[in-house]
Amino acid sequence: MIFSILILKRLKIYLMLFILLVFLTFLTSCTWLTDFLGLNKNKDNNQPEYSVKSDYQLAMYNRIQYTPIDITVDDIGNIYVLEKDTDGGYFYVEVFGNQLDFQTMAEMPSEPGSIEFIGGNIFLGGYSYNGENYNNWLKEYKYIFPDFILVNDFNDNFGFYSMKASHDGFIYSLASSDSGNIVQKTDTSVSIYNEIEVYIPVDELFECIAPVNEDEVYVAYSNSENKITKYSINDGSVLKDMYEDKWIIDAVCDSAGNLYVALETYDGNNYHDYIKKYDADGEFVTEWSIPPYQPAGIAVDNNEAVYIIFATDKTVYKYE
Repeated sequence: MIFSILILKRLKIYLMLFILLVFLTFLTSCTWLTDFLGLNKNKDNNQPEYSVKSDYQLAMYNRIQYTPIDITVDDIGNIYVLEKDTDGGYFYVEVFGNQLDFQTMAEMPSEPGSIEFIGGNIFLGGYSYNGENYNNWLKEYKYIFPDFILVNDFNDNFGFYSMKASHDGFIYSLASSDSGNIVQKTDTSVSIYNEIEVYIPVDELFECIAPVNEDEVYVAYSNSENKITKYSINDGSVLKDMYEDKWIIDAVCDSAGNLYVALETYDGNNYHDYIKKYDADGEFVTEWSIPPYQPAGIAVDNNEAVYIIFATDKTVYKYE
């Protein structure tokens, strides 16, 4: 009898310990509590969390078919993602509505590097290689669901592999010439060949370009300084230098001249990715963290909603 009572008492103790263990496990799964108690050892206190810490919130996301290269958005909010099938080597443009609902997909010529929307049409910039020489090209398409109709084919000696469209209807591209690196401004209204309107000497290794308006353009550099420089289109003078403490992936300006920059850093164990916003004067506005899925391009629509494509998990995210 006494032995049975001892067994029951031990069972009660074990049961209470088991309940306590379950309760503690539940509490430690609550990240807000572990952060408050300082129990989250994996938390990086020097970097923002993946949750958004700004006025911008994740609105929606969707999967894309292949590895993304670049992204643009038209006047009514349709999203165009330039993609590459790394297995077959083919290139495509995948179209989504403004709610990231899939519309269509079309195969494109090789090797495009950039996609932009101007004046109702889609422009692809890229190059081809015949074994001896590179042929740089710019192609203009009219998108009439579900087809892309080629309406113009530009050719140039400098190239459009890295380009961005301005809101005044020009294409600005980073290119190399015999005189060094340049910023090239192209009038897309010319029916046969593009017109080179301005050259801005660029002495460093450039990463991306973001035109502000007809007078100003940003150029981001991928050197150790991670610098963004605002140039005057009129005379090529430097208007402002901005320095980042992270790698610059891509940049774009909205119609008001606000600058959005996709950034990445590495702490020795993990990658951390962000979007930073500056106003038209180049002054900091806000920054928020995004998933570490290798951002590949950024776009912004007329409502200042921000779109980002990720190469690792093949997705497009919308923040607004």
